[in-house]
This record gives sequence, C-alpha cells and structure tokens, in this order.
Amino acid sequence: MYQKTVKKLSYYSNFNQLSHALVIFEGSSTGPLVEGREKRDIIRFLRTIPRRLRKTIRAICCDLYEGYMNACKAVFKDKVPIVADRFHVRKLYRKSLINLRKSELSRLKKLLTPTEYTALKPAIALLRKQKDHFTEAEKPIVEKLFKRSPKLKLAYQFSRELSAIFDSHITPEIARDKITEWIAEVTDSDLTCFDHFIKTLVKYQQPITNYFIGRHNSGFVEGFNNKVKVLKRRCYGLSSPKKLFQRLIIDTMGLDRFAPGMLAF
Repeated sequence: MYQKTVKKLSYYSNFNQLSHALVIFEGSSTGPLVEGREKRDIIRFLRTIPRRLRKTIRAICCDLYEGYMNACKAVFKDKVPIVADRFHVRKLYRKSLINLRKSELSRLKKLLTPTEYTALKPAIALLRKQKDHFTEAEKPIVEKLFKRSPKLKLAYQFSRELSAIFDSHITPEIARDKITEWIAEVTDSDLTCFDHFIKTLVKYQQPITNYFIGRHNSGFVEGFNNKVKVLKRRCYGLSSPKKLFQRLIIDTMGLDRFAPGMLAF
C-alpha cells in the first residue's frame, strides 16, 4: 500500500511568482519515488528536474534537515539561496517555551493550594493556544500566572521578540544583527530553556536569515502535504502511485478539469 509521505521541499520559480511543491515519497511497497532520504538520493532526484526549469528557481525552502540542505547546495551551488522555513524555526523555540511552561506548572502545582492553582487555569488555557500576542482582555488573565512565575513571563517576552523579528520586513543583514542581539540578551538572562535552540540558531544562521531575502516559506507545500495525509486516511491507503496522483488531481483540480460549470454555483 502506498502509505508514507516524508520531508518536503518547496522551490520558488519565476513563473507567475508561484511556489511549486516538491513532495517526496518513500517507504512504499510499490517502489518509492526516491530511494531513501540520504544526500546522494536527494541529489539524484533533484537532477531529474529539467535544466530549463532549474534555471528559473529563485529559492529553495526546507526544514533544518541537513540531508536536504546539503543536497540542494550540491546541485544548485551558490546560485540559489537555501531558506530555512520560518515555521519550522518557530516550532523549535516554541517547543523550548512549552517545556518551560510544563516544568513551571508542575512546580506551581506542588507549591500552591488546589484553590490557588485552579484560579490559574484560565491563564494556562490561554498559554496552551501558543499565541504570540494577548488581547487587552487576556493580559490581566495571564498576568496572574506570570506573577507566580517571572521566569515564564520573561521566556514569553523573548519568544514574542523573536517572532517580531521574523514578522519585520527587513534585510538579511539587519535580521542577522537583531537575532545576534536577541541571543546575547537571552544568554545574559537566567533562562536556560532556549540554550539548545540557540545552538541551532547559530549553526543554521545563514539559511534562517535567507528568509528575509524574499520571505519564502513552505506554507503551500505543508498544506499540500496535509491534503495527501487526509487523502490516505480517507482511502485507507492506496495501491499504487498512479492511483495516488489520480486522486490528488481530482481533489486539487477536479472541478476545474472535469466540471468547470460547477464553479459558478
């Protein structure tokens, strides 16, 4: 059964400024499109892209998996920037924040009375939504928890500051300076929850700051991959790649291709 989808790459070409998804499948009993996920396997696959199309590629966006990054560098050299997807970066520092939140809540649960801890539950519910910003009505609610845990308040402040950098329309050079300042501020604080993330931020600083060249991300391909996952669950697996792509065409372009008149309704 054709069951497993793995890592994604998206690339941006000059054709109508659209992003094109490159979705790689492996682990199929019917034979994968890519034999594995090592650097040499991805290089072999990338070289199947026609040269005329390779020349139109302006940026390649992926997560922080080195196998894909190094494969793209080997094929496209320095002609095409490799961009670390900002949402994967956000996921990493939000994970650090979530781990701190869990440890602080565990500490408070032991420290406070059941009544006092229950009073914090509205604030806990807001924090679980992983919001970068709170409304005026929400601020007094979360402030009750932040008074109990200044460390958690500081961590959320640093998280918002980093998100604000990625939301800014600035050059890669300015972004690099701002991120370096952010790292220095976090390092000088008493927080240790971001230590592992900071190592990643320093190691992949170039592809991360390449995001600010054209603000490319993998949003399109992530959404497309979710469609593939939903399709697989709906069909309880598919017997061949051919059937998979037939269903994908129906799901994504079915009305346009087979029933254009329905679009009027």
